Amino acid sequence: MGLLQYLLGSLPSPDVVAPLVAGIALAGISFVWRRPLVTLPEGARRRRLLVAMGVGGSLVVVATSVVANALTASIGPLDATGYSGWWMRPLALGAAGIVLAVAAAALATEHAPAPGERALLPRRSWLAFASGPALVAVLAVAALLAATIAWQIRIAVDAPEDGAFYGRTGVHVDLPVWMPFTTGQGYVAGVGWPNHLATGVALAAVLALLWALLRGDAARPVPASEPAATTRSTRVATARVLTLVALGGVLATFGAVWAFVGFTGQIVVGVGDDLQPDVFLGTGYAMLARPMQAAGLAAQALAVAVLMRLAIDTTRAAVARRAVPVETSA
Repeated sequence: MGLLQYLLGSLPSPDVVAPLVAGIALAGISFVWRRPLVTLPEGARRRRLLVAMGVGGSLVVVATSVVANALTASIGPLDATGYSGWWMRPLALGAAGIVLAVAAAALATEHAPAPGERALLPRRSWLAFASGPALVAVLAVAALLAATIAWQIRIAVDAPEDGAFYGRTGVHVDLPVWMPFTTGQGYVAGVGWPNHLATGVALAAVLALLWALLRGDAARPVPASEPAATTRSTRVATARVLTLVALGGVLATFGAVWAFVGFTGQIVVGVGDDLQPDVFLGTGYAMLARPMQAAGLAAQALAVAVLMRLAIDTTRAAVARRAVPVETSA
């Protein structure tokens, strides 16, 4: 019995395993739709960058999301401070931002047209090569995440030192991390800017980076000798890979935030006799809390699915490109 309890206790938390396993399963099911998420351009330099971002970048974001969930499960979403998990939830978004920053640095060093070579200086919109569905998804999830952050900051209050504090944060903290129960008879921690400001900053940074990358690549000079079809295929592929990496990061962090907000909203405290409480205290969104937590875990699974599918499709496209010379020379 002791060995069984030890083995069961050693198993990862369902909040860590479930999004990863479900995401991998969704990625496998998605191959019913045979069209790949991305195709690679002909240019070797840009192709190497996209393989690195599509495979390495995607896996880095997935790994970071899993590590963040494991840290949250081991440390706990809340401790005596009431805001200990502030840095864990935006980790996947931060990883996506680092991937985009690396891509921006690589694109900045890309060779310009040679001196004396005629070049075209296009005046295109930053949306010229953007992947419409992926970009809309990024903006929609980002809007939901921003609205959630604003709401969680809005409902926070400064609790009085002599207030009744419940949950794992049972002592007063002199920061706006408290939300009152619906009856006003106590407070529970888990809201306010100490919990969510870092996520908002990370979200703004990733969106700004993505916009700058799409804008910069759309306006990048093109050698006059380069066929328009080649230019378009190269920059469409770049925009698609980078937008999908950003989508994975935004989805993963959105899921982490909703899972946390849902967990906090389910806190219920019985006041009165220990065996038969006179009243139960709940949060103002207790009815929505459990569905929010489930939706958060589902969003994390979807992030894993998108990123794993991107990594697989990029790998397949790279292998297919490498095989083309062999086939033609046979």
